[in-house]
Amino acid sequence: MRTPKQFEEWLNSDNIKDDLNKIGDEMLVEDENFTEKSCTLETSSVEGLSTTCTSCCLSKNIIEGLKQRLKELELKLKNNDLALENCSLKFQNKIQKINSERENEIKNLKQNFQQLIEENNKQLKAENDAYLKQKDEKINLLEEEIKNVNKNFLNII
Repeated sequence: MRTPKQFEEWLNSDNIKDDLNKIGDEMLVEDENFTEKSCTLETSSVEGLSTTCTSCCLSKNIIEGLKQRLKELELKLKNNDLALENCSLKFQNKIQKINSERENEIKNLKQNFQQLIEENNKQLKAENDAYLKQKDEKINLLEEEIKNVNKNFLNII
């Protein structure tokens, strides 16, 4: 903390006045709606006291401007947060939709694959049955030929 004398010297320094004026000007430029509050100053015979009161009034105005700017920035931050949350929800919905579509595609592919397997099995079974039938016919034909050969052989003997 500064002593009252140090504070007065600090307030009276040229750099501080310039900085305060710059800050004050920036606040007025940034916020067009900001209306400067008037401070009632009691005139005093002490010159430093009126300067201090003027500085206090300016400081109060700056503080009020900063508070208002802070509120604006907080509102802007809240709006940005809500916008980000909204985007996040939209992306989550898109991701869920894409995942659902992919799951349906996978389900359809599995069904199609199962159908192809079943059709292939039916075709192989039909081919196998036809092949077995041909084999049975050939075996029967060969058995008939063997019987005929045996009969002919027995007839010859």
